[in-house]
Amino acid sequence: DEGAYADLARAQVRQGQHRQAIASYEAALRINPADTQLHEELAETWMRLGQWRNALAVIDRVLQLDPTRLSALIRRAECFMQLRQFPQAIHDFERVLAADPSQTTSRFNLASLYLASDRLADAAAQYRLVLERMPDAADVHMQLGKVLPLIGQPREAIQHLEQVLTLQSDHPEAMMRLSWLLSTQPDAAIRDGERAAQLAMQICEKQSYRHPLGLDALAAALAELGRFEEALQWARQAEQILRVHDVREVR
Repeated sequence: DEGAYADLARAQVRQGQHRQAIASYEAALRINPADTQLHEELAETWMRLGQWRNALAVIDRVLQLDPTRLSALIRRAECFMQLRQFPQAIHDFERVLAADPSQTTSRFNLASLYLASDRLADAAAQYRLVLERMPDAADVHMQLGKVLPLIGQPREAIQHLEQVLTLQSDHPEAMMRLSWLLSTQPDAAIRDGERAAQLAMQICEKQSYRHPLGLDALAAALAELGRFEEALQWARQAEQILRVHDVREVR
């Protein structure tokens, strides 16, 4: 019967037998095609296999049965994210949060989708709301440290990057971004060459002075301190490394 097939499917999922579980879920749903919970479990199994379009087809059946089912909307939005169908994912996450603002993971995902869609102010607003529920989430502070300088709010960005380092003292990207902000901001009241140089030296020491981005950060900090000859030396060393290696820019 339906229950036996469903129990078998769940046991197969626990054992990592996802293809067999899919067959068992489908057998159960042939007996009771209106069971939304089984549909969602089937969709989740397809998602475990990275079969996002198959999962979407199942989730669409769930939402035909119950258009307001939040768990199905969340799963559909996650599938759209994986398929890089960002407008559809944004629409579903917005629906989820309108119905239940406490869905923090959905809010973080929505913020990340806004960021990927160049809706930077919207992304920052959502990340701030996530922090209201998760004030010690280093990854959220990190995201705000990235976004806020792009919308003209470097002071707040610095606060968030400092908070990342309070939570994770050896976070290399936070150190890098904070050093750059403290070295290069047009507002002299924000710049702090000594702190920037300290951070850049920590980065370079961790990287054995072999990563050009760390060397660039050190050069910028030394230039801010007026130590131009040293700054030029490190900038040239970074340039030499870049000629050999393709290194992604983080600034």
